[in-house]
Amino acid sequence: MISISNIPNKGRCFISQKFIPRGEILLIDSPYAVIPDCGAKSFVCGFCFRWDQNLIGGRGNPNTTRQIEHERNGESTRFEMVKCHGGCEKIMYCSVDCRDQDWDSCHRYECGFMASKSIFPKIKVDDSSLKEETEEDQKTLGDDGVENEKFGEYMVDYTWMLMRVLVNRFRELNSRNQTNVTTSENRSTFADYWKLCSNQSLFPVERIKEFENVAGVLYEFLIDWVFPTSDIHGKITAGQFFCGEIIDENDGVVERKETNLTRDSEGGDIRKEFTTMLVELICKEECNSFGLYTFDFKGFDVSRQGYALGVYPNAVFFNHSCQPNVGHVTRNSRFLEALREDGFGTIGKDVKPEMVFYAVRDIEPGEELTITYMELSPPGGVNVDVLENLRKRRENLKEVFFFECDCRRCKEESRGVNTFDLVVLECQKGKCKGWFVPKKLARVKTVAEGSWVCEGCGRTR
Repeated sequence: MISISNIPNKGRCFISQKFIPRGEILLIDSPYAVIPDCGAKSFVCGFCFRWDQNLIGGRGNPNTTRQIEHERNGESTRFEMVKCHGGCEKIMYCSVDCRDQDWDSCHRYECGFMASKSIFPKIKVDDSSLKEETEEDQKTLGDDGVENEKFGEYMVDYTWMLMRVLVNRFRELNSRNQTNVTTSENRSTFADYWKLCSNQSLFPVERIKEFENVAGVLYEFLIDWVFPTSDIHGKITAGQFFCGEIIDENDGVVERKETNLTRDSEGGDIRKEFTTMLVELICKEECNSFGLYTFDFKGFDVSRQGYALGVYPNAVFFNHSCQPNVGHVTRNSRFLEALREDGFGTIGKDVKPEMVFYAVRDIEPGEELTITYMELSPPGGVNVDVLENLRKRRENLKEVFFFECDCRRCKEESRGVNTFDLVVLECQKGKCKGWFVPKKLARVKTVAEGSWVCEGCGRTR
């Protein structure tokens, strides 16, 4: 149905191979790594990513809440959040089962390291709810408070996600541990991640300095907390780690150990080798990661609310357009089981949020398949000046993604013409900020007429 092609000045991108009708599902992709972000990790499970309705205070629309999705699968969204095994107080779970699965797959490697670093805020527990530490709280934690002040929430988010990228890579390299990993058939590998573009030369100097700071944290995590758990300890170069073959692993709970890699006479060269490649790893993440969004936390009359950050290596070939022909949403893999039976792979025990891409209009053979990297509605509403909205969109895309959009909508608006109707994609009923998804992807079962359902308010059309 779709294939990857090279287009001059755009690089690799998805192209339709045949006529694709409106509403057709094009791709379901599993994350290589995904984490709940700082603003949501007190009430979003660190493994399955469902959230506790008690802790978000019922602020979302009760008709479109994620509670519907989980009740359809026989699960409750009213639960008591569970702390991790190691007591780092940096991550929470919706159940003991999720806690145990995450411990086996990732958190046992990172727990002690996160506990030792105040850059990762603790989750405080009081009588009424779970909440993040304030910035003032964080500055008083441990001996690395100076380091902590350099890390804002966004930096913390992508640092943690990259720690999970590195753990997943480490586990790939350790064949003996593969039997403990539960994945879907279409699960990406680190090789897929490493093939992604980095655009490293396009980042400003101050961002590269930021990345070097983060790379130092990631290096310490690898050398002192991950590598010592196996025979890789003291024996591998950066080139071998990022591009190497399978090695063996000694299973066990992670304990901090001194590492010859950082202590011997060649340690400086080894550190430089790793941090150089880690900076490249960070650049790849910054250019290719996806935010995960919902309307459950604050409702559908405000902009979508982020709750997680993930890398979906198979999905990065959707280029941007301000007039996209493809939409996307995230759904729990259990929710997607029926769709997978229709030809999208085999459902696994894994319950990570998967990215689902669908056609928002009929697509002809040979068309490029595009999504939007940003919100399309002008912040000031539909009456905002066309040229001013165009200028702001292009500035944002240039600053964040290093390109100036020349899609059909941008070309027309540069001439003062506005022919693109956002109603094709967005609800715009009253103050609703939601977008339409095919009814088969709707989280709310409805018998109302119409083949599309608003992700925000739940209305059909």
